[in-house]
Amino acid sequence: LLQEREFEAYWIEAGRTTWLTKLIASDPKRLVHATTEGTVASTNFMKNIDVSFGLSDDDLRSLLVQTGYLTVKEVVRDTKTGKRTFVLSVPNEEVRASLLPELWSFYFRVPLNVKLVTSLARCLNENDLKGFARYYNSMMNKIPSTASGEAVKYEGYYHTVLLLLLGLVEGISVQSEAGTSKGRADLWIDTGRFLFCIELKKTLKGENVNDALDSGMEQIWDRDYIIGNPLVPRRQSFAVVMVGGAKRRKIVAVRQQKVVDNSGRIDRVGDPLDWFC
Repeated sequence: LLQEREFEAYWIEAGRTTWLTKLIASDPKRLVHATTEGTVASTNFMKNIDVSFGLSDDDLRSLLVQTGYLTVKEVVRDTKTGKRTFVLSVPNEEVRASLLPELWSFYFRVPLNVKLVTSLARCLNENDLKGFARYYNSMMNKIPSTASGEAVKYEGYYHTVLLLLLGLVEGISVQSEAGTSKGRADLWIDTGRFLFCIELKKTLKGENVNDALDSGMEQIWDRDYIIGNPLVPRRQSFAVVMVGGAKRRKIVAVRQQKVVDNSGRIDRVGDPLDWFC
């Protein structure tokens, strides 16, 4: 401080533990729980934990709160049952800027390219999903094949990558696994001007990409993912399907459909736009 006349992230530098980062990054699902803004925990999440017996979801949340990587943002009480749930979030930008790049490096075995993250954010702010897919794929191309084998197994791999990348972007809000009475939307991305409801799909062996796009869009409508989101009337809103290719380990197609809220009824506007990467 005296030499450089600049405040550094002292708490992060003095208290960093690679053990915790490795523990989180060892499981893609843990990455989602650790980095999703607004994750919800039950009243049991602050109990004593014993990592020697493995970690449950509540154990992981408790560990992240006790080590300062998450904080309690809000306490919500059910008016009927009196049961409490805790809404958790990353406490500040110092933690966010330290934790997420570390998780990325441990999990994907390559340093995070901040310039590409900035380009991703710009594309979202300009409603340029074709450009977003291009920069996303550029990021994926830098990940060694030995660290991207999960892309072959399940679509949650693409979910994890997006959460880590977008978690670094200031001014963009990301909500994961937002539930409705019929299911859960993979991602909601809010730029303040544009709102994207995103369903992620992975092509199955022998499946046509167009079939995956159709299936994803039908799922958004059939399960009412967009109905009830209070931001839809206040944003330019879109239903989006992103399809990942198992063999190519990247986004191979994007479909975007503009939607509007007409007094609680969600209507589609015009024809959907498709991009193939």
